[in-house]
Amino acid sequence: MATLAELLKTNNADLSGQAQKAAQEKEKQDKALVVKADRSGRAGKTVTLISGFDHNPQVIEKIAKDIKQACGTGGTVKGKTIEIQGDKVQKVKELLVTKGFAIRA
Repeated sequence: MATLAELLKTNNADLSGQAQKAAQEKEKQDKALVVKADRSGRAGKTVTLISGFDHNPQVIEKIAKDIKQACGTGGTVKGKTIEIQGDKVQKVKELLVTKGFAIRA
């Protein structure tokens, strides 16, 4: 039969493991990318905006190139935001998830 001290130790270990998993999940959500369609300031033309990158400019340029090729459209990188021509939100989300990025809803 386990002593009270042993039971408390195992319960605390379980709780700290759960807290650590919750903290990792929160951190992943905080680093999640935001993908949305936008038309403001673009003479009525729709673009898909991808923001929330924490990478250096070369990595963002490579990701933008891959997205543009997959969508068959043009686009640009402005700071840490990628703009893709047209409303390609669903396709971009699918592509980013397959590349291992988290997408914020």
